[in-house]
Amino acid sequence: MGKIIYWTLENASPALQPIETNSLFYAENVVRYLKFTSAAAVRFCLSNSVTYILGNQFVKINSGSYFTVNNGTELECLPTPPGTKAVMAFFTTQLLADVNRTLSGNDKLLLNAPEAGAGSLHFFEHLHRQPSRLSTQLQRIAHQMAASGKDNPTCSHDLFFSLAENLLMDQRQTRQQINSINARSFSTKEELYRRVLAAHSFMHDQWDAPLTLHEVARYACLSPYHFHRTFREIFGESPMLWFRKLKLEKAKALLAQYNITEAALRCGYGDLVSFSKAFKRHWGVCPSDWTGMAKR
Repeated sequence: MGKIIYWTLENASPALQPIETNSLFYAENVVRYLKFTSAAAVRFCLSNSVTYILGNQFVKINSGSYFTVNNGTELECLPTPPGTKAVMAFFTTQLLADVNRTLSGNDKLLLNAPEAGAGSLHFFEHLHRQPSRLSTQLQRIAHQMAASGKDNPTCSHDLFFSLAENLLMDQRQTRQQINSINARSFSTKEELYRRVLAAHSFMHDQWDAPLTLHEVARYACLSPYHFHRTFREIFGESPMLWFRKLKLEKAKALLAQYNITEAALRCGYGDLVSFSKAFKRHWGVCPSDWTGMAKR
């Protein structure tokens, strides 16, 4: 039997249809297919994964990731596996516009015309996989909702203002990354951003594979140099350097389960010497020292 918990600011119905509300929707073990038009929302997965169809694209939201959706976006939610937990935050256009105008407007305008419109607000719809203030906040709220086990029709404005602030700050960072790309038109910048993000996720999912720059660039449908340059413009470092760092991030967890040789092999290092040097250069301690520290 699935569990559904609903918190709202307006005592309104859940925003699974194109009805604008400021609300939170927690779902646990809800296995069903649903086709709908979404309000502006953030969809965060806590365990397993949730898959949506957006146009001709499959969007798989893994645990710890979230997907931002614009008001009016048509989605299909595919049945989820047992044990899946997710939380969705919905926002009205009015609340988002108010927060956005306050964060980005000038002081005189805010004083002289407090109710002035903020123009259209359009999210860049994509998966956010890196931890952020918003993902941390959503995870904390989801645990609170699950612990309470009750609907709450009288949430405070503080909660939704804070969520909107973190959402808009993430979107601002996304726009900055898009604008950092060296291309003439904004539509080209957005397409390059989508392709590089897809390759970024590919490397993240295939972290234990011996991927080459040519293979990852091919996945992004870009030439090796074009991919390399655009990745650096977005993330501030080369793709293969980031990939090596990711492997060393994973190595810490591996050393808690395997011996150093096995951890080195799983991270793609052919010998212990090169693995030990890379690990110490990145973490400041050698693998054997880290293993000893982790066992204390």
